[in-house]
Amino acid sequence: MGETEKRGTAQPWAEKRRAVVIGAGSFVMDAIIDGLRRLPRADADAALHVRRPQDGGDPAVARERLAECRVLIEEACPQQGQFSLDEAERARLPADCARILVPTLHMASLWPLMADDPRNVPEPGAPYGRIPRPFADMLVLRVRAEVADPARRMAAYLARDVIAEAGVAAAHEQATAEAFAREQDCDVRVAAYVLHHFRELRLFYTDGHPTGRLMAYVLAQLIGHSALRAVFTAPLEAQMLRLRDWARRSGVFAGEEAPIHPAVAAHFGLAWHHPQMIFRWQDRDWTFEDWIDFLLRHEPPQARAAE
Repeated sequence: MGETEKRGTAQPWAEKRRAVVIGAGSFVMDAIIDGLRRLPRADADAALHVRRPQDGGDPAVARERLAECRVLIEEACPQQGQFSLDEAERARLPADCARILVPTLHMASLWPLMADDPRNVPEPGAPYGRIPRPFADMLVLRVRAEVADPARRMAAYLARDVIAEAGVAAAHEQATAEAFAREQDCDVRVAAYVLHHFRELRLFYTDGHPTGRLMAYVLAQLIGHSALRAVFTAPLEAQMLRLRDWARRSGVFAGEEAPIHPAVAAHFGLAWHHPQMIFRWQDRDWTFEDWIDFLLRHEPPQARAAE
């Protein structure tokens, strides 16, 4: 049997090589790749990896896989630039590697009081502190500085005009303009969807933690992209239904939910918000007033030890 015949007979039962798909970005990229892993036949179609620095600073995907990458899904201007590929990594990508750019998912408008709280220090059970952004509140810091009696602080806080002090309307206009600008060169776009729907639908848990509903919208655009349509072989409708189910069941980013000031909710007319709404943070359920009371009274362990 000649060489040509040998090669011809071997092809039909050669194992299909899975396409290497790499996601590079922040923790949102972890969720994107997790959603893609849930697609029908995903394990057979693709080898999915996330390139994101871990605690030791090393990429989560072996560098040699970059040379095999068929599709790179990359977050545009991630909030922490080290999540992007460096020049050496980009040089390893094959010339025909398709690049899909997604925007950073960010909405600060519902949390206009975000501030760095000097009390936010690592504590047992809270390695990043009890009150990192966006859970901190600049009005809390002002009230603590102005009102010595802890028993009087809540009333003083609730008396403040948050809409005026935080410049909510102007801040929202600026944040919206920035959202559109961030995604001008992206293949996936969400700014118009967020602006149109955020009053009726809960799309963010915090300024940078999208809900499953928004993640599903991002993933729906991704699986419709020609580069990923060539990778995932299941019917598009089956993929869409699987993503809807994943978004509903995964609880992506649930449990990291920043309370929203009722005056801010009223300003925007949030249909899904109510004054006694429960927010989950650090394995506890909080109402807005529960959380503000905690912020007004909280003293980190170092402060208590000094006393």
